[in-house]
Amino acid sequence: MMGEMVKGVLTEVKRIAVIDDTPDTVKLVSEVLAVEGVEVLKAYNGVVGLEMILQSKPDLVLLDVVLPGLGGYEICRKVKSNPLLWSIPIIFLTSKDELKEKVEGLYSGVDDYITKPFEMEELLARIRMIFSRSARYLDANPLTKLPGNCMVQRKISEVLDQKQSFAVCYLDINHFKSFNDQYGFLRGDKLILALAHLLVETVQGYGSSMDFVGHIGGDDFIVVTTVKVADSLCDKMIQGFDRIIPSFYDSEDRDRGVILLANREGILQEFPLATLSIAVVTNENNQISHAAQISAIAADLKSYAKKFQRSCYVKDRRLKQPI
Repeated sequence: MMGEMVKGVLTEVKRIAVIDDTPDTVKLVSEVLAVEGVEVLKAYNGVVGLEMILQSKPDLVLLDVVLPGLGGYEICRKVKSNPLLWSIPIIFLTSKDELKEKVEGLYSGVDDYITKPFEMEELLARIRMIFSRSARYLDANPLTKLPGNCMVQRKISEVLDQKQSFAVCYLDINHFKSFNDQYGFLRGDKLILALAHLLVETVQGYGSSMDFVGHIGGDDFIVVTTVKVADSLCDKMIQGFDRIIPSFYDSEDRDRGVILLANREGILQEFPLATLSIAVVTNENNQISHAAQISAIAADLKSYAKKFQRSCYVKDRRLKQPI
């Protein structure tokens, strides 16, 4: 009855994770969401729930605050600090309607909360509201789920306002068009996803918690970090890219070292295998006061980097090669 009454409000939602240690709550919520055509992922403790989010990347998470193993606040903080997961909306399911609970939830990055016991109409309304709000304001890249242009510009404005040293790294894949022409967009998307994961893993492993990874579009990415670690991050990103890129080519092209594509006249032309170029803009030696300066310097550096037939990064017009 309940499902029939609200059926159709979640047409944009494909997968929702329900993490609660009360089986009856999980069962009731799952049944109603299933009627809506939503795939429901279930977990009854925090550790399993977090792993489920990491592996499945649901469209939304319904998360109990008090859980065995790992609490809801900690799960929320981990999700919202992960560049590949930050855009996933989270609704807290809480038994306490207290100001302290609400404030702690907001600090952890939660998108909304609902107090138990709740009516399913209210829960579905809150889910619908979150997705309506997300559609207007969230600009996560649909393929990689990384922050898009709006968040990129916001981050650059933020570091400029802080008046501290920074490094903005612009990355793109050389010869990506010929790769797509040879292998198709599906494999091209897989390469884009692999690069996104590589950047996130590198920043998480060697950067700081304040570093930022964004996806400008296509094969263009951005990493915002500190001057102190910029060189080592670029080295690691280049080494990682050069390590994974051969696996994306067929053995014949890989062994040849080039791909062969026919031009409009039907004549075969050689195109190099993909490499990674990084343009690093810092305020270490230059005074930078607005985003347009960063873009102009980056465009100049990127053109210079592309002259080299290998993966490399360029900072302040000096070529840097990984050790």
